[in-house]
Amino acid sequence: MRTVIPDFQNLIAASVMLWHHIIPYGKAAFFAAPWTMFIFLPFNFSFGLAFWQACSILAVVVCAMLANPTNRWFPLLMIFMPPTIFLVSEGQDSALVALACTVLLIEVAGKCRPWVILICLFVASAKVSIAAFPAVVALVILVYKKQYKSLMFIAILFGGLDIIFEMIYPGITMQWILAMKTGNVVENGWPPYLVLLSLPNGWIIPMGLNYYSAAPWFISLPILAAFAWLMRKGLTRGNIALALSIGFLFLPYWRIYDLVMLSYPVGVLIDFVPQTWNRARLSLKSRRVVKP
Repeated sequence: MRTVIPDFQNLIAASVMLWHHIIPYGKAAFFAAPWTMFIFLPFNFSFGLAFWQACSILAVVVCAMLANPTNRWFPLLMIFMPPTIFLVSEGQDSALVALACTVLLIEVAGKCRPWVILICLFVASAKVSIAAFPAVVALVILVYKKQYKSLMFIAILFGGLDIIFEMIYPGITMQWILAMKTGNVVENGWPPYLVLLSLPNGWIIPMGLNYYSAAPWFISLPILAAFAWLMRKGLTRGNIALALSIGFLFLPYWRIYDLVMLSYPVGVLIDFVPQTWNRARLSLKSRRVVKP
């Protein structure tokens, strides 16, 4: 049986390596941006895993509350959904990335505060795969709204971080990109395959493709960018939900715990279905009324 090492251990191990000036890509199952070490290192203490799991559950709850603040049961329901349970058991970072992407889209639809946008993008860079499309949508909206100040801060922050890390760890940017592209970590004897399905017991079904399968990923980005442009005039609750979910149609790699990204879309759907049903029922009733 394949033994699963909690992903939290890989996140901490990679962050410690970076702290000691060692590039972790290829040495640990770590595919986040190098600067995200500052997110993970504070959890490197005795009860760090428990605190990390609590933060992950809280992130899922907040996503659910943002989607449907009037429904008291929906956040509780999301805690016991399989993606959340698997995420907590693995110590994954998908919940924090999902919260960052959700807040990012809500922010660019409203106040567009630069500091909020920067924090969200910083956290989202921990998992580029599921955060790419929401980030593209956010950037397109910022361009359409002529929020050049926010765009300048984004360029300065991430450009500056990349330069600093390249100076400290020469070649780290290319190694990060190659790690995402090829998944050059052999995990307990498994080659770097695309995972079509992952089960809670840790077994996976390989499909013979690279971890991030470069071709579909980079071909789909222009399609997603064009779709994002169609959203530019109105980022409603429905559009935000769509932006958080449609990226999964193009993702070459995802696992069950990544579906916590759908916390907000599911909350919007739960709110939308009863309203639609009531409108349809009233419409049917009105048609049955016989006029004298």
